[in-house]
Amino acid sequence: MTKFTLKGLHQVRKLNADGSTTWHLYAWRGGPKLATSPHRVNVADDALITAYQEAHARPLSPTGVATTKTLASLIDEWRASAEFQSLRPGSRKDYDDQVKKILAGEARDALNTRTIRLVDLTLRNLEDRRVRGVFLAWRDANFSSTQRTADKVIGTLSACLSWGVDRGKLTCNPLLGSAKLHRTNRSESIWTEDDLAKLAPHCSADMWRAVQMALLTGLALADLVRVPWSSYDGSAVEGRREKTGRPFLIPALPALKALLDEAPQRSPIILTNSYGQPWSKSGLSHGFGAARDKAGLRGRLVFHDLRGTAATHFIASGLTYAQAGAILGWDEKRVEAIARRYVDRKTVISAMMDRLAPSGTTSGS
Repeated sequence: MTKFTLKGLHQVRKLNADGSTTWHLYAWRGGPKLATSPHRVNVADDALITAYQEAHARPLSPTGVATTKTLASLIDEWRASAEFQSLRPGSRKDYDDQVKKILAGEARDALNTRTIRLVDLTLRNLEDRRVRGVFLAWRDANFSSTQRTADKVIGTLSACLSWGVDRGKLTCNPLLGSAKLHRTNRSESIWTEDDLAKLAPHCSADMWRAVQMALLTGLALADLVRVPWSSYDGSAVEGRREKTGRPFLIPALPALKALLDEAPQRSPIILTNSYGQPWSKSGLSHGFGAARDKAGLRGRLVFHDLRGTAATHFIASGLTYAQAGAILGWDEKRVEAIARRYVDRKTVISAMMDRLAPSGTTSGS
């Protein structure tokens, strides 16, 4: 007899109706059963070693039994669940976009012996520790050049598997803790005055109005295209964020007030395109990207970076870091880091002095 050293073996103790105990030994958690014993198995004999090796040499592939639950059925149940349906429309759409990629996905099995459709993997396959490598290899083969998409599709798959664990359909999520590919930190990326000056000639009047509103409100693109005229009362813009559902209240500082007071009211929604229709999220994003590329700024800045620029404008206008953070939905320290890096020191000091000065006086008086 040799000492029990087979890696990954999983033992489950079951109490029988007569009070006796039975131990079930599996090749790995969720893997095939190797043996049953009235006692915990502490040593491995030749028969057990052979069974263990055969289990690990077996290809990871669907069982072919029609009644077996698969990844496809798990995805269907997840999307029909109360948890999924309670998500905000934008979040559901983002997940659905990635689900389409998963449904069409094909990969090599764990032993690289055959091609398998991801959705045909059974729930037992999904508990096989080797399936993590199958999923990540599929991601790398298909989305390595678009790392944000790679992270989204694996994140969607992981969310589905975690739901399966919560509902008792799976015992583990093999993708839990998988590293993301996209690591770019844009938290301190902003559009400078020079960048905006290059961009402006390539924007239509309607596009430039959207850019200006993004700069003056700090709203994300998904929120920007949804703001109705009814949310503006002449002194502030109020609403809820599309992604989190949290409220926002943005003071109409002079520049924003002037922009909104002069904007044409062609729709219940503030921002409209050249046809007088509200911008769609994709329409504004694509139009902005085209203008940015014509300005020679491709690959360096994106629409989302206008939020960082808005933070600098808020600070330069005299708002505190806490006030700017509350408007943006950001941590105060994040706003302070951007301000220290991009806002002119003299401007910051001047704004601070204005806040500290007695009513009716200014820092220059």
